[in-house]
Amino acid sequence: MTDAEFRAASKQRIMQLLKQWQYIEYWLKRAENLGEGVIIASVNELRYAGRMLFGSVALLLGKNKFDQETRKKIQDKITVAEQYMVNAQHDIVDAVVLISSEQLNQVLSRFRRSDIERCFQDFTAHERRIEDLQNRIQRVRLSPDEEISVVLGIDLYKTSYDSETASVTEVPHQYKTNGLERMTVYQQIRDNELEPLIKEFAALRSSRNSLLGLEWDNRFKSKVMFWTGLVSLGVGVFSVALCWVFS
Repeated sequence: MTDAEFRAASKQRIMQLLKQWQYIEYWLKRAENLGEGVIIASVNELRYAGRMLFGSVALLLGKNKFDQETRKKIQDKITVAEQYMVNAQHDIVDAVVLISSEQLNQVLSRFRRSDIERCFQDFTAHERRIEDLQNRIQRVRLSPDEEISVVLGIDLYKTSYDSETASVTEVPHQYKTNGLERMTVYQQIRDNELEPLIKEFAALRSSRNSLLGLEWDNRFKSKVMFWTGLVSLGVGVFSVALCWVFS
């Protein structure tokens, strides 16, 4: 591959990552709109990815000719940036599922299930979706990583200190990439499940006002029934007493 071809191929990979960056930012904003604040873990992964991308672009712009070592550094930085962005997407999925699960548990702990289903007809489907996603995520989280050896540049090498010679040796950074199964499952969740889950979350949150109304109504009815029963009991006792007095 000529230097020009290498530059063009690297530029294409970087442009694809920039498009992916925009896609991740979109989902970050959607997740933040759930009302639970910024997903710090995902933002940090994007920050790390940005550092790698900046390093690769700096190397591309700083040279006209690329020896094998420089080519590997550039390719490795782009590869690690890709993985950081994969991690960012995974963090978004994890956060949305966790936030949805917490809301579900809060609603179940406060309101009667019959009232929840009355106010949110898709509640059972929402509950099953969350359970299914939790099971899938838990399973693939246990799938193995694939470790690769990458050279990120002199400032990002790991160092090995030899006490006998008092010398410091630079060694390649061992980076673990996500296993294929994990990436596939998370991508399926992102593409097929995340949007319905967010909509269901919003629908359940909107139904809380109706649930509060039902809760107040149920409490009011319970009080009415209590006092009605108490009055009826008092009337009955009074009637018996009158009968006893005048008998």
